[in-house]
Amino acid sequence: MKNLQPSMKDSTRYIKFKIHSDEEIVLSEMVEVFWATTSSYMGVKELSDANPWFIGNKFNEKRQEGVIRVKREYLEDLRASLCLINQFSSNKCFISVKNVSGNITGLD
Repeated sequence: MKNLQPSMKDSTRYIKFKIHSDEEIVLSEMVEVFWATTSSYMGVKELSDANPWFIGNKFNEKRQEGVIRVKREYLEDLRASLCLINQFSSNKCFISVKNVSGNITGLD
């Protein structure tokens, strides 16, 4: 099976985010709230086209930082949906985008 040429691949961006909350949030809780919020904001079809993906080994529970991969065309929509997250279970919080990069090593 041949690999795709670079011109045929989808262009992706990596978003580094930080959760500001009184209590620590675990990745599984973040993922549940993220899918609920983004699907209501973007819609199911647009969300599936955006193809967001949490990079699980880049989530730091102590610093409350993580990384999401998304297609370049849907970057601004995903940033907006992250801003709409304001509560995890009963904890008030907000999410800020720290950095956006074309490759994952550019975020450090």
